[in-house]
Amino acid sequence: MIRFGPPLPMGIGRSLAIILLIVSSGCASMAKYDNGHTYPFGATYADLGMLKHAIDGKPEDEPANAFDFLYSPWFLPLFLLDLPFSVVTDLVTLGYDLQHLDEVGAGCLGPENGASRPTAPGAAPTPQEELGVREAALASMLARWNRNAPNEAVSIELQVSPGVHPSATTWIRGVLDDGLRMYGPYAGQGPGRIRAVFSLDKSWCLDVQEAMSGHREAYLCEQDGGLNAGSGWQKGESILFARPWDPALDPGRGEPPLSAFTREGAGELLDAMGWELHFVYEMGHATHGLLMSELTGEGYTPFVPVLLEVGAARMAAYAYAVAVRGESEDEWREFVFERRSPQRAKLTSYAHPLLATGGEYHGDAIEWPRIYTLGFLAGEYIVGTYGDEALFDQLIPLLMSNGGDQDAAYRSVLGVTPEELTAALDAYALEQLSAAGHELSRP
Repeated sequence: MIRFGPPLPMGIGRSLAIILLIVSSGCASMAKYDNGHTYPFGATYADLGMLKHAIDGKPEDEPANAFDFLYSPWFLPLFLLDLPFSVVTDLVTLGYDLQHLDEVGAGCLGPENGASRPTAPGAAPTPQEELGVREAALASMLARWNRNAPNEAVSIELQVSPGVHPSATTWIRGVLDDGLRMYGPYAGQGPGRIRAVFSLDKSWCLDVQEAMSGHREAYLCEQDGGLNAGSGWQKGESILFARPWDPALDPGRGEPPLSAFTREGAGELLDAMGWELHFVYEMGHATHGLLMSELTGEGYTPFVPVLLEVGAARMAAYAYAVAVRGESEDEWREFVFERRSPQRAKLTSYAHPLLATGGEYHGDAIEWPRIYTLGFLAGEYIVGTYGDEALFDQLIPLLMSNGGDQDAAYRSVLGVTPEELTAALDAYALEQLSAAGHELSRP
């Protein structure tokens, strides 16, 4: 037989009843619109969230606040009691909430009512869809930069033409080191070596190349303003050759004389010419080659589609200039879209073999939008949608390891088929290039 104790004095009972009413109907129902409009069933969701946290305890990543005392099993009855009131409140206000979905702001107590939790400085937003693809891609790459320590397992050997001013050498070395940090694990576990050459003289360049490898490949040493990088001639080694344009080849281009790189201010000149994007981009191919050598035992394989290799390198270079160095996003976006590009063009689908398969490629093999522009947009979409690690540290290494099985890799890492990824990339490229003022017909 159950025996009840004596009744509480009326004053104490009334006080407890008032406290219970205030607490149980406080935040979720009464404060539903304290911070503006909220999602439908926001009060109900708040109560369910608080019930969960009353059981599990306060999340470790949530900052301290005045409501920490609510994260306790002692308050389970109060939240359970409040839940029916919240459901009724949400049903009554459902029509109003639906009318104002586009004006939704943060809710009552924070995460439980739809507000995003604070993100640590330099950390990628979670989930990615909290930002637009463009913004999320830059945020993710900046987070990659912040968390990557200098890669001491990979060395960079830099040789410059005789007479190159020390300021240029210092500037190049700094950008190459930054590029290695940006790519991080993408360079492999090492030991590895990147042999970089900055040449003002073709004959000198050919001699250096021959001393490295016994080869004299002219295209690596032409003073045509080009850079080339990739797997070297030995396992665990990559190369990077850079050659400023020789104005004698085409005086109308307005390029500075090669002698300008031998004088004071040569480093500032390279910076003003935007060479950081070129160097960091080519470091993408150099680190790619090291990783491939480590995972496959070969310096070159066609396992990784061009759109991914170029996409990773272009995205890293663009993010280094914009997110790390703080340079103009609009100017660099115009640059990666190629300033002298036609206003009208037909978009080449990402299903095109020159993009969807691996192997050697030439930038002019596809008319504008060229491989470089399409590659950049592919990298931006994948990083902005799935995060930097999905592209650099999971998808590309998996393709190297599984022999280029795209279906298995895309399904495993991204949760999509190659056809679904192609359709998404086609749509994103069309959207971004159209927004930049180009008239594009669909592939």
